[in-house]
Amino acid sequence: TEPAAVLETVEDLGRQGFEAIVLPVEMDGIVDLDRIEDAVDDGTLIVSAMAVNNEIGVIQPLAKVAAICHRHGVLFHTDATQAPARIEVDVDAWGVDLLSISSHKIYGPKGVGALYVADDALLQPISTGGGQERGLRSGTVPTALVCGFGEAADLALEEWPTDAKRMAGLATKLRGGIDAMQAEVHHFGSREERAPGTLSFGFRGVSGDKLVTMVEDEIAISTGSACSSETAAVSHVLAALGRSRAVTSTGVRVGLGRFTTEQDIEAALKAFGRAVDTAA
Repeated sequence: TEPAAVLETVEDLGRQGFEAIVLPVEMDGIVDLDRIEDAVDDGTLIVSAMAVNNEIGVIQPLAKVAAICHRHGVLFHTDATQAPARIEVDVDAWGVDLLSISSHKIYGPKGVGALYVADDALLQPISTGGGQERGLRSGTVPTALVCGFGEAADLALEEWPTDAKRMAGLATKLRGGIDAMQAEVHHFGSREERAPGTLSFGFRGVSGDKLVTMVEDEIAISTGSACSSETAAVSHVLAALGRSRAVTSTGVRVGLGRFTTEQDIEAALKAFGRAVDTAA
């Protein structure tokens, strides 16, 4: 269920001769810790697990994964792009060695991100030059983007508890309205271990592509992540949950954010209601 940014990198390492292992998840989207324990040994270099899934909103048990890794002397990385402004990001509590985030996911400018590195000695630079970024990534720093990212991060740190609580309330309202419709609903991902703001669901007998077509003039919606919006296949995240293709093909993804309102939720429910009635 990792994003393409991680999966493609892992596959590339496999082509370079490393042993690349992609572990399955349970039906709720959470990785089985026993599988990680079985896969990791003293020869393992690094493990990566995303903090919050970008399609189903599931939170992985990062601290427990890190503990397994560190018992074997293995580095642990998390793609935390979806975590800031939704849940508390604490590199010490999570025990991560490496953490990556992106500016545009917290309303900052596109084209800039950050990599947290617990110890500079962990990494060798892949490009050399002027020694920027403490010698880890040479190249002229895009000052305007960095400043915008920093300001967005300050706002996210200040506003996230309020934003998260409000998004959770809106998500509850949206889920409740969907469940009340005259249709069988499939929900994807754990209901408990999830960040506010991302919902993935489908209506039985209505393909996700069809549902998107029926409501896209009224609300922004997709069948998968924005990172793979050019592909028409069933989302690899939903496919990894182990449910039938008939179920996963119904899946759509709705994202809530800082500027989502109750009026937006009401409009979305009306749009979904009309779509379900038409499909029936």
